[in-house]
Order: sequence, then C-alpha cells, then structure tokens
Amino acid sequence: MTRSALETVTLYIERIWNEGRDDLIPELCADPIVRHDPNALTALSHAEQKARIRHNYDELRPLFTWEVLAGDDRHITLVWNVTGRDPGWRLCGIEIFRVEDGVITEVWNLPYAEGRWGQDRILAARAEDGVAAAFPIVSAGLGADGGEVVVPVDAVHVARWLRPLLGNPASEALGDGVWEHRFAASDAAPLEPLDLLLAERDRPDLVMASATVTRMALALAPNGLVNATVTVTGSSVAGSAGSAPAPAGKTVRLSRTTGRWERAGMLIGTVVDASVAFGPGGADAGGRVAIRLLDGSAEAAAGAGQLTLGWKEGGNALLFHADAELVATARSFSDEEGVEAIFTWRAPGLRATLLNDRAA
Repeated sequence: MTRSALETVTLYIERIWNEGRDDLIPELCADPIVRHDPNALTALSHAEQKARIRHNYDELRPLFTWEVLAGDDRHITLVWNVTGRDPGWRLCGIEIFRVEDGVITEVWNLPYAEGRWGQDRILAARAEDGVAAAFPIVSAGLGADGGEVVVPVDAVHVARWLRPLLGNPASEALGDGVWEHRFAASDAAPLEPLDLLLAERDRPDLVMASATVTRMALALAPNGLVNATVTVTGSSVAGSAGSAPAPAGKTVRLSRTTGRWERAGMLIGTVVDASVAFGPGGADAGGRVAIRLLDGSAEAAAGAGQLTLGWKEGGNALLFHADAELVATARSFSDEEGVEAIFTWRAPGLRATLLNDRAA
C-alpha cells in the first residue's frame, strides 16, 4: 500500500533530516527532486540529496519541529522551526511538498528567517501550594477526562512537571543563587494534583481541576532543545479560573545534551541523544539512547550499568540517573571518531537532579 502524502513528508522530516537517514532518500524522494526557490529552480539527484543531508546532519545536527503539517493526497504544507548543535542557531520557514505515489517530487521554499514562529497559547498550572506558573505550549489536546499537553522544557518550569511524578524534591542552596533539587522516584511519593488552565487566543478557556500527571516523556537532542509530552487525567470544563498568569520573565532553555553510560565505575561511552519516559512514581522508566562508545562493539556495551542523561547550560542542569539495562539495536553509525550505537533502555526507577536559581 502506497504511503499517504502526509506520512511521506513526516518520514522525510523525522527520519532523513532529524536522524540523518540519507539511506531513505531513494525510498522517499524522486530522482531528481525539484526545488523551487524565488527566482530559482534546482533539480537534485539522489546523490546530490544525500550529500546535502550528510553535510547538514554532520555539521549542524538539525532538529525540526513543526507548527503546521497538513494537506491533501498530493500537497503538504509544513510550517517549521529548527534548532541545532549550536543552541544559538534557530531558523523557521514554510515549505510546500508535492507527493506522487509516496515519493516527494517537488518542494517550494520561502526564504528562511532567523528565530522561531510566535505562539499565542499559554498553559497555566497551579499546584496545591497555590503557586501559579505559566508555560508556553507547543500543542494540547484536553478532553473531558484528560489528555496530553506538549510543553517546552526549560530550567525554570520543568520541576513543576517532575513534582507530580516524583514528589517534592530535597533542596539545598549551593551558593551564588544556585539551588540543587533532588527528586527520588518512590512508590510512596504522593501524586500532586494540578489545576490547569489552557488559554488560547479566540477560543474559550479550558479548565481542568485536580489534574493528575500519569506519564511524562522527553526527547534529548544533541542541542538539548526539546519538548516534553505530559499525559494528564482529570475533569475539564469550558470556563474560566481567572486570568492566566503571565509567562515568567526569565526562562533558561537547557542547551547541551550530556550523559554517561558506566559499568562498575568504568566509563563505556557518552550519551549523544536519548528519550526518557516514566509514569507515576518513576515506575517503568525507559526509552532509547544513542551512545558514542569509547571502545568495543554495541553488543559488548549492552547489559546492566549506570545511566546518566540530561542537559546543561552554564550553571543550570537537569540530569536523570538510573541503574538501567541496555539492549543493543541494529542501528549504529561509524566515523573517524569511533562508533555511535543506539540502544533501548529500561530501569525500575528514576532519580533526577535539577540545578538552577528559580525552579521548585
């Protein structure tokens, strides 16, 4: 069965661009693919497309997200943001794809612009302590019994999503305005309910009282600019819980992915990117992780060990720690610096450490 136009373009962004899978170009792109720019027309062969992807992926490690990805059975509109290895590099743009028989044949490109597309949605969260925090949101789907919200991860607000899952942290002042907040997964950790207010321009407010966070999933990219998907349950109604608080004046977007895979105190490799998902109390934590191995094969690196992964920016950091089990997958990448292998991981519990001067 031929892929739909939407499935084809989604795979093109997520696999070819975000993962550097230039081997999928013959499957998803025509030879040549025709690129339309203002006052310019370029036809790129498969070999030229592969060279373009390989150069951009190796040099920039781009991570595309989108505000709009929609269309019909032949044309798809993509409104995108992209970040990269350098956290200061941010672009946004619009592209139109023509797809025929599951293959992209043409692309229309507007000139790219620095920055990100503006967002006019706010998710306001109020915990039992009565302190309100406003989150910019990427997307939200809240129904009568709960739903999902996708929120950017930043050093100021991420603790508000960790507390309902892992309980209140043990906090200690480290000096110079920096605090260390230590979250420990525990079956006894109470799930802290939240009151949520979803405010969107030109739409009625949606209020969810006593919402419980039942799952949280995050994806680490090499540049650390990621979003979190939070699953909540509760009862939502259209109405108003009062005006939403203004977004915080200062947020510190975590920008550099970091992490280690160790066994018996010995470093086996460093984390390149990863995903982490965990449920109430930190139970059933797991995900996927790409590791730059110091030596040896992926099979030798698999097994039990100690996994640390997270983000850093200056004096701000968010780190997850677990005694984990790694299973090697079939995917690996080799270059002059060594082997980068992908694993799935699972851990019975998760601990988290947050360093910053505002959160929690």
